[in-house]
Amino acid sequence: MSRSNENRSKRRWWRGRAKKGSPTPTDGYIAENPTLRAVSESGVIWDDPSVDLVFELLSDLEHDVELFFIVNRVRHEDFYIQVLMQEDRTYLVEHRAGDASTHYGAVCADKRLVHDVLVQWGLLSTEFKDALDWSPVAF
Repeated sequence: MSRSNENRSKRRWWRGRAKKGSPTPTDGYIAENPTLRAVSESGVIWDDPSVDLVFELLSDLEHDVELFFIVNRVRHEDFYIQVLMQEDRTYLVEHRAGDASTHYGAVCADKRLVHDVLVQWGLLSTEFKDALDWSPVAF
């Protein structure tokens, strides 16, 4: 990816506060050339979700509106991060970067930490790998 495309991707993910009239968790949003795509359990799709929207999606899990959501890199199907609200009210976070040997999971009770991990992943930062105690996910 060229430097200008990489910066464009970062700006798309890190759009900051949602503007009036922008997509909400119930609306969905499809972009022409997205970098990231979030998909809820119910199938609602948001392309290039903002930081605020990702927090709202976590809130939907917290309030039992949805059970999970996935954010993937559109051009790399096997590169994704997903979050599931477990019965004990902790977040199960999994990420994958290619084949099954690159699939890791962690459990976290802190919504803000999970949000930070999702944002770091979306920005292509490797810092998210140090934020949680990741373990390989066996299939």
